Amino acid sequence: MAQLKSNRPRKPYARPRGSDGAWLHDRAPLSSAKANSAIAPATSANAKLVVSNLHYEITPKDLVSIFGQIGTLVREPLIRVR
Repeated sequence: MAQLKSNRPRKPYARPRGSDGAWLHDRAPLSSAKANSAIAPATSANAKLVVSNLHYEITPKDLVSIFGQIGTLVREPLIRVR
């Protein structure tokens, strides 16, 4: 049986390339050096983090050990059961 050939490209679109020829994500910032040197802005002391969909056996001590790796917690986490 003869193979059918198509004039269509095999890829739906051409992937963007960086100036050095490496593949570049289409939502990547224009300057990777600028992104690497950016420092996260300081947040206020009133900043809160809501974490949902936790396993029912998670304890405040577990959350302190997990989030304590990132920074100091002002108070023990509250777990609310809905």
